[in-house]
Amino acid sequence: MERLLKIGKEKGCEQIEVFSYNESEDDTSIVHGKVDEITTQNKKGYSIRVIRNGKLGFAYSSHISDPRQLIDNALASLQGNINATFDFPHTAKIEKTNFSNKELDETSNTLMVEESKKLYTKIKQMTDAEVIVGVTKSMDSNRLINTANTDLNQSNSHFLSYMVLTYPGGGSAVRKINIGNYFNIPSDHDIKETVNLYNTSKNFVSVQEGKMKVLFSPHSAAIFSNRFNRVFNGKSLYEKTTPIADKLNQKIFSDKITILDDSINDDCLYKMAFDHEGVKKEILPLVKNGVFKNFFNDLNYAQKNNMQPTGHGFRKGDWDNNPITNRPYPKLSHIRIQAGGKTFNELISMIDRGIILLSPVGAHSGNIPNGDYSVGSAPALYVEDGKIIGRAKQAMIAGNIFETLSNVIALENKDHPYAGIKMPSILCDNINVSS
Repeated sequence: MERLLKIGKEKGCEQIEVFSYNESEDDTSIVHGKVDEITTQNKKGYSIRVIRNGKLGFAYSSHISDPRQLIDNALASLQGNINATFDFPHTAKIEKTNFSNKELDETSNTLMVEESKKLYTKIKQMTDAEVIVGVTKSMDSNRLINTANTDLNQSNSHFLSYMVLTYPGGGSAVRKINIGNYFNIPSDHDIKETVNLYNTSKNFVSVQEGKMKVLFSPHSAAIFSNRFNRVFNGKSLYEKTTPIADKLNQKIFSDKITILDDSINDDCLYKMAFDHEGVKKEILPLVKNGVFKNFFNDLNYAQKNNMQPTGHGFRKGDWDNNPITNRPYPKLSHIRIQAGGKTFNELISMIDRGIILLSPVGAHSGNIPNGDYSVGSAPALYVEDGKIIGRAKQAMIAGNIFETLSNVIALENKDHPYAGIKMPSILCDNINVSS
């Protein structure tokens, strides 16, 4: 990597950044009590950005056996005439960057299969659902160096376990996912709660259309995370596409809602010390007690907005998450909605008439920059007088996150990780439901 810096300087580059990424992943899944799949995947590569004569170039490769060719490719991309509005930063050495778990890294596929089978057996003793369970462990590391004398590296371990209880005749299912940096199989409490949701909702029921209470489960997180990534984005501010451009320090949600982007606390999804541009990560408050506090930026949009970078330059797109092939882009990575004071069952008991949205369909669609959503359900459970009656047939839920999160009744006392966000179940009122 150092050689790339040297060659780039020789070829007239004023600034150079080199980024490397290495990931390995092992997956195990159990279907119908038998091992369905055991896979191992590896991802490795390098990408560089160069600045010359005020223009920005980019290139990547899975290896650097020919570093001069990689530099030449980056220089050739300067013909795209992309203005370099920023400088690569100097970031001093960060004390804690190794977040790997050696015990997890050394966990064998054999143990993963054994634990998955035990989980499957436990679930099948409690329900007649079609059950799929699985576990995934992964390790990743990245290093970033640049001509501003930044030299950073970090490593991480990740673990994911899941159970899926599928209803007969379709893909609708009740799911439970655990994520952490240690071997984290669902607890007996999690299993019992998930199985109970399935067993009490086997039958379809018709739902009269109208406004009602909706309990958004953590598995509906994409409704919120997709829209947070747009409305709080410095890119949206610069392009004047966010409806909260002039709402800084004003109330936009219920005072029950506090949202952070947090990658450094011990209980976050996975720790990160710096982003993919070498900017040190800090806890960023987005909303505090309903009041909008901050936009997030990468280097590019921080400069364009005359703001400080917030450590949110990530090499992951909306659909392609390969850090090697993507250029940095402002993106939230560790969203957390702070928990409230009610248990999940207490939230259900507070619903006189409404639904529990367990899994949305189409959370990526709609006028996302404006905060609008219109989703199907797979499934939604219908509740009357605090009790689950059955599955709502073909329920559709529509609204706008600014209205939805201004009508919060209560939040669960525990947050759960899912889809790049940690959130509690959130009970809201006056939500449009159709079927």
